[in-house]
Amino acid sequence: MQKQPRRLFLSCLGASPYTPTVYLALGGREDEPPESGRTAFIQIARLRALEFRDERPTVVRVLTTNEARKRNVDRLPPERPPLRPTADYPGLGIELAALGFGAAESLPKIEEGANVGELWQIFQTVMDAVEDGDEVYLDLTHGFR
Repeated sequence: MQKQPRRLFLSCLGASPYTPTVYLALGGREDEPPESGRTAFIQIARLRALEFRDERPTVVRVLTTNEARKRNVDRLPPERPPLRPTADYPGLGIELAALGFGAAESLPKIEEGANVGELWQIFQTVMDAVEDGDEVYLDLTHGFR
C-alpha cells in the first residue's frame, strides 16, 4: 500500500500588528468558501479554505521570528470585544489550535535574516520542513523579506 503524501502548508508570520478582517474568495470559484470568518491572519483564512475544499493540510509550518512570536503568536484572546479593531485579537497559536494544529510544532523559529548565516538558517528551516513527496501549499502573502 502506497503512503499518502503529506499536505504541507508553509507560510511566514510578520511582527507587524494585524487587523482582524473577513477574507473573501473573490475568484468566484465553487470550491472556495464565500468568506473565511473573522481572523487577523491570512494563514487561518487559507487553512479554512483548504479545509472547505477537502484539502486540509496534514502539516502546518508558519515560520516566525522571536519578535513575530511575541507580538502575534503568544497573544491571549481579548476578554471583551475590542474598542479598536487593531487593539486585540487572539494570537496565531490559539487560532491554529482551534483548527486542530499544535502551535509548538507548527511554528518553527527563524532568525531575522540580518546576515548571510541567518539567511542560510532560514533556508535550512524551510528545507527541513519539506519531505520527499510532499504536496506543498506555499503562502507568500506576508513573505519573509
